[in-house]
Amino acid sequence: MLNFIPVSPESSEILRKYYQNCKYESCEYSCATKIFWSRYYFYEYAISNNCLIVKYSDGENTVFEFPVPEHSSGKTPSDISAEIDGALDEIDSYCSKNEVFPVFSDIPRDELPRFTSRYNYLKIENSREANDYIYTAENLKFFKGRHYAGQRNHINKFLSQYPNWKFRELQPDEDLGQFWNEFYSDFDKTSNLALMEKQVAIDMMQNCFEKYGLLAGCIELDGKIVAISAAEICGDRMIIHIEKALVKYCGIYPLLVSEFLKHFAGENVKWVNREEDASDRGLRISKLQYRPDRLVEKFVILPHSELFYLDKIPEIKTERLVLSEIRQEDSTTYQKLCLDEKNNALWGYDFREDYSGDPSQIPGNYFYQLAKDDFERRVCVNFAIRLDDKFIGEAVIYEADLKGSAELGCRIFPEYAGNGYGREAFAAASEWAIFGAGLRSIKAKCFKANISSKKMLESCMTFVSENDDFYFYERIY
Repeated sequence: MLNFIPVSPESSEILRKYYQNCKYESCEYSCATKIFWSRYYFYEYAISNNCLIVKYSDGENTVFEFPVPEHSSGKTPSDISAEIDGALDEIDSYCSKNEVFPVFSDIPRDELPRFTSRYNYLKIENSREANDYIYTAENLKFFKGRHYAGQRNHINKFLSQYPNWKFRELQPDEDLGQFWNEFYSDFDKTSNLALMEKQVAIDMMQNCFEKYGLLAGCIELDGKIVAISAAEICGDRMIIHIEKALVKYCGIYPLLVSEFLKHFAGENVKWVNREEDASDRGLRISKLQYRPDRLVEKFVILPHSELFYLDKIPEIKTERLVLSEIRQEDSTTYQKLCLDEKNNALWGYDFREDYSGDPSQIPGNYFYQLAKDDFERRVCVNFAIRLDDKFIGEAVIYEADLKGSAELGCRIFPEYAGNGYGREAFAAASEWAIFGAGLRSIKAKCFKANISSKKMLESCMTFVSENDDFYFYERIY
């Protein structure tokens, strides 16, 4: 199971280890992005299969970025691909155990086939406003050619008006208060994103750049800072995280771009990522005027299981039983089933996994509501098992793995055991899961000490494997 750790300033060393040679072009795959935006997105990371796995919450979903492999000598492309697949397997397992559907964000276009071959059902989104702008480093250093005549003219105008300028590196503890006050005195953007970006920019420039692998410089005019920029090098590209200037000095922005790259972008830097435009009209016009080599698309992928497409829990009839949704009037009986510790010990369920408080204080409809919520999220299908309309047990389909398989469990009140009701309900639920819900296989397990469950599973499923505690079974079509 993945063990996620919150991103903090202390995470920088391990993040840089993976991002410094990262091949993905989008700006999200960088140490500074993770450190300085973590206050808003609450990034967490884990290491698995020699890959960095980052997740966060967007308020509704558990979001994962694409696994970042460690690029070390001796690894072949096949080795790296296998490690990425292993990391994705761990993400699938984590989501299945935690009953959430993953959302994958900032996925490179080249990796889309990996997802389309991996999952049976998925939705793919691509927003223009999220595309990053990638430029040839040499073009922005010197603005050569007729396409850049406008930038050169602006720079020349600045040089003629303000000859007493210089570009220099910023020091980590440098006071930028005066610059920020003047820059943001004309700042008229009030959206939440704009305000977040403002705080991130200030934080990034006030903290120690070297610790996070940042390069920072400024343009100074008669001893006054009039423009600042900060960037990070990941692989053969430089990501410009901060680029701010006082616009009253005409030509200051193209001069800042050019001088920053001349100073910091060595021969190993082939590309410059100036990030996205967030649908800001002015930013989009500006970024396009700098003649990007290409736009980096960032895809969002939402895999789903077969359960996602169910409209409702169906009614299934057998020779003696009816399987149907758990109803409000079943709440008390269902709660009794869920709290029966002796019976559930044979099933491998402990109600404390769902409720950690005093059992005597559990609301009467707690487990009914839990089952209802799980179906609304399409992570479980809980069937009431009814004999002559009396609630005698439950069959539940859960832990759908997004690849056509799910697990099935069944429990019956002790007073109804020994009559074959469990086997009858289990067989009906597994039949529906495959031919009704469209799953390709159903899995189940039982404790080795649970002889009755073992006999029941062997009667309608195929034995697959065992470990110290369980026998594992599967039904495939």
